[in-house]
Amino acid sequence: MKNFKKLIAVVLTVILSLSVMSVVAFASTTDSLKRTDDGTWLYMENGEHNADYTGLVKYYDTWYYVENGVLNWNYTGPTEYYGTTYYVIKGILDWDYSSLVYVDDVWHYVENGVYSNDYTGLTKYYGTWYYVEDGVLNWDYTGLTKYYDTWYYVENGELNWNYTGPTEYYGTTYYVIKGILDWDYSSLVYVDDVWHYVENGVYSNDYTGLTKYYGTWYYVEDGVLNWDYTGLTKYYDTWYYVEDSVLNWNYTGLTQYYDTWYYVEDGVLNWNKNGLYNYYGNEWCYLTNSQIDTYYTGLVNYYGTWYYVEEGFLNWDYCSLTNYYGTYYGVVNGVLDWNFSGVLRYGTTLYYVRNGVLDWNYKGKAMYCTGKTYTFRNGAAIDYDGYVADAAQALALMKYYEAKAGNTVTLVEAEGMPDDVYNGVAVTVKIRSNDGSEEYYTAITCKNFQQYTNLIGIMENEGDGYLYVIVVAGNHNEENSVVLSNDAILAYLDGMDSFALLNPISV
Repeated sequence: MKNFKKLIAVVLTVILSLSVMSVVAFASTTDSLKRTDDGTWLYMENGEHNADYTGLVKYYDTWYYVENGVLNWNYTGPTEYYGTTYYVIKGILDWDYSSLVYVDDVWHYVENGVYSNDYTGLTKYYGTWYYVEDGVLNWDYTGLTKYYDTWYYVENGELNWNYTGPTEYYGTTYYVIKGILDWDYSSLVYVDDVWHYVENGVYSNDYTGLTKYYGTWYYVEDGVLNWDYTGLTKYYDTWYYVEDSVLNWNYTGLTQYYDTWYYVEDGVLNWNKNGLYNYYGNEWCYLTNSQIDTYYTGLVNYYGTWYYVEEGFLNWDYCSLTNYYGTYYGVVNGVLDWNFSGVLRYGTTLYYVRNGVLDWNYKGKAMYCTGKTYTFRNGAAIDYDGYVADAAQALALMKYYEAKAGNTVTLVEAEGMPDDVYNGVAVTVKIRSNDGSEEYYTAITCKNFQQYTNLIGIMENEGDGYLYVIVVAGNHNEENSVVLSNDAILAYLDGMDSFALLNPISV
């Protein structure tokens, strides 16, 4: 019995619902359009014609435009309905319409029949693409805009398919090709008489390096092709030689890069180059891992001949000894001469060389290139060496003290003094200070220091005594003195490896 009562209740509920739905359906048909005998459609509200209503009315599945209670088949334009603006074409709202519409001297963008006031982007209108900003065609805009996954170039509100060149977008400069930003484009572009480097569609103003353009590699510096650059540049893990901004595959030789000289072979830095290299005429340098080794001084073997290298360069003028793995060899004019037997200077001492090697066992006499004969013991001369060594010591002393004050020293003359008076030399130098002023000083060396007071200088074992130096202001010229050439003094200095400089002393 209970189940029967429940069934009756459900049936009554269904009947009641159907009755309500019928009422609703009837009401909706009463608030709608009604066609009159003359073909006019009237807007009916609660069964009566509402002549005051203007707006949209839905009739079945279509929305129509009613003006003063009558469907207006001639109206084309906007209408607002519950806060949204719609676009009506000949009295009907077309939900499929998406395009531009010209209303009150302004082009508006309509999407699916609705004014799209929040839309910014492109839209096509009669074969031309236009730029819409906030629902309105913006004739003043020039720049990029994204449409789906592609960026296009707009000029004065219209997509310009013919434009190729740069454009700025939020502080970054992009490169456009025929109206489209090509993210895959990486190369050079010529704009305003300058070649710029573009990487992935963007002007790369911070790029410095190589780029390939129509089969040729060019050097770019800070995003611009630098026609003035000649030197090395690194591309990935390889260093290349660039000449006037173009990678020169034909170049083999030296090039300087940040104060260091490197060896280039066929346009590429060859890190495996070692030994002597002839870089110009009779000029040779010493390479270690393709760099001129300015730290190296000593002998280098080149095709069976040993040459003397000084601070990375072959010194053809060198005539002296050199130490190579504990053995002293005689070098004449930059070459180890195995046939040479004679006297060579090393530092401030003369040594005897036999067949290119210092002979520590030599005892006797031998003539130096000056024509003077010296006595040797254990391979070294024990005689006083005379004017050249003393002059060099005096000059070295002058340079030492004056350089401390930032002055420069230039040798003016060196004169040997009579042995019976000084037993030494006088060296005159020009001192140039930082303010440009110049003055002259003369340093006098002597063996018999007891004749002088307030002596300054150097003490070095010179075989038969010590050498002392006194500095005297002004030029010094002594009658009957022996003039030594500047070349002789400077040549001696070049052959010095070391000398002892002491603090000023008084005796």
